Amino acid sequence: MSITIPVELGYEFEVKAPFKEVFEVLADVPTSAGFYPHVDQLVDLGGGAYRWGDGQNWPASG
Repeated sequence: MSITIPVELGYEFEVKAPFKEVFEVLADVPTSAGFYPHVDQLVDLGGGAYRWGDGQNWPASG
């Protein structure tokens, strides 16, 4: 069983890089996942969907 949960983020932060570069990194989920703490596993579910996990608190089969 899978569910979709809409999430609206309202954070602002400043970086010393051009907007386009930052957006490209954040939009590339496999690349940006490496910057999130405790994300040890990322599974490509296809169609632009991913399952993130810390390797301990999520089912092995989605």
